[in-house]
Amino acid sequence: MNLVVSIILLFLAVTHPASGQSFSAGADAYKHKDYVTALKHWKPLAMEGDAWAQYEIAWMYYDGQGVIKDLKESARWFRRAANQGEARAQSKLGFSYLYGEGVSQDFVMAYVWLNIATANGIEHAASSRDRVAKWLKNSEANKAHNLSRICYEKPASCPEYSY
Repeated sequence: MNLVVSIILLFLAVTHPASGQSFSAGADAYKHKDYVTALKHWKPLAMEGDAWAQYEIAWMYYDGQGVIKDLKESARWFRRAANQGEARAQSKLGFSYLYGEGVSQDFVMAYVWLNIATANGIEHAASSRDRVAKWLKNSEANKAHNLSRICYEKPASCPEYSY
């Protein structure tokens, strides 16, 4: 495990507001590569709507850590966290649409989620959003801008696909 991941997990375990010991126990298990135990701690939190736990579970499905790798399930968990305003999940969901990972490739939706992530402070999403914008037809760009506004204001109301 690299140092950055360890520092992030330590920060989350110390600062995570809603989960107390369960999130910390999951972070500790994850740090020790005990992914099954991490999932055991994080899944109840995620099911209760904890966006951070949802985001972590999404990565576990994305990477196949403690679960069978499943990009569709990963995208579902990223979507749950993104719907709650979790900017990192919004960014990853945008990339999922960009590359067709667990969802149908959809450049309009890629633009929407990357745009929202950018607005929520994820700087690296901006260059990809700008690249996607160049690929859109005028009608698609208009749709992407309109959906961005709607989805930014209420992410849970954002459609899954643009068509």
